[in-house]
This record gives sequence, structure tokens and C-alpha cells, in this order.
Amino acid sequence: MRIRVWRDNSAWNTPEYRKNKRVLLASGDSTCALCGHPGARTVDHRIPVSRWPRDADGRHLPGLHALTNLALVHGTRNTCPVCLTHCNQVKGRRMNDQPRNVTPRVANRRW
Repeated sequence: MRIRVWRDNSAWNTPEYRKNKRVLLASGDSTCALCGHPGARTVDHRIPVSRWPRDADGRHLPGLHALTNLALVHGTRNTCPVCLTHCNQVKGRRMNDQPRNVTPRVANRRW
């Protein structure tokens, strides 16, 4: 029997986040904030949720979902058409200004 652990995604399911996500997606500029290529359709936090400051009760301080902390990136379902990476997954919980170790995708077998 597999026990499923419930993950509380309430940090992403706020009215402020949903509103700002709609604003970013409707802006018309689909340039990825991480690689600079077009076609980004995923919203990412510039300062990751795991690194956002918290108050004494453990709740996130205001500004986590502000437009200044959100950016369009290539995510799980939309790979970058130029560099063939999932930029959001490569970034992980690093800050945007920290270097990424991105290597071009190549076949791991000799064909």
C-alpha cells in the first residue's frame, strides 16, 4: 500500500499569485527570464519560495507573489525551442543571478 504525503500548495494558490500570473501571461512578451529565448509559458519566482523570508510564526512575508518577484520561464511542459532545456527545473531553488550548469542535450548512446 502506497501512502501519499499531502503537500500544502497554499503558497501558490493565493488570489495575488493567480492575478499576477494572468497579468504576466497576458503581457504578450513570452521571453524566458532565464535563457532569453521566446516561448516561455510558465511563471517562476525570481526569489524561490523556499528562500523567501518568513515571520516568527513561519508564514511568508509579503511580496512573495508580487509582479517584481515573478517571471516567465520555460517549465516542465514547454521546453525551450532553442536550447532544449526546462529552464525552471534547471534553475531549481537557486536565485536568478546564480550560475546554472546547462549543457546541451546530446544522445547518451552511440547510434
